[in-house]
Amino acid sequence: MSNIEMFQQLNQVAETVEEGFLHISARIAEGEISLDLAADVIEGFAVVEQVLEGFASEAGGAQESTRQLHHYLQQWMTAYEQGDAVQIGNILNLNIIPVVKEWRSRLEQLQH
Repeated sequence: MSNIEMFQQLNQVAETVEEGFLHISARIAEGEISLDLAADVIEGFAVVEQVLEGFASEAGGAQESTRQLHHYLQQWMTAYEQGDAVQIGNILNLNIIPVVKEWRSRLEQLQH
């Protein structure tokens, strides 16, 4: 598999991750908090994160967004553990979703 094909597949996973976060945001707005869905989305992110570690020289900008996203996900999971619904929503909508959009944009650049 070429690097371009691999980055295309990573982009598909990253798109699913973004859609998952948007879905979680909508559910939180409705008053629902689903740890199962959050775990699935984080697992998808972890797959992309692990693959990018092997392409440090090619994925500089994407790796920086990945680090930011990892940091915000840790904060988000702490809010989940504390049961702080306001923080869960704030971290997701103000930090995670904007960084996920930037992350996806940077990942898309890698397939060209």
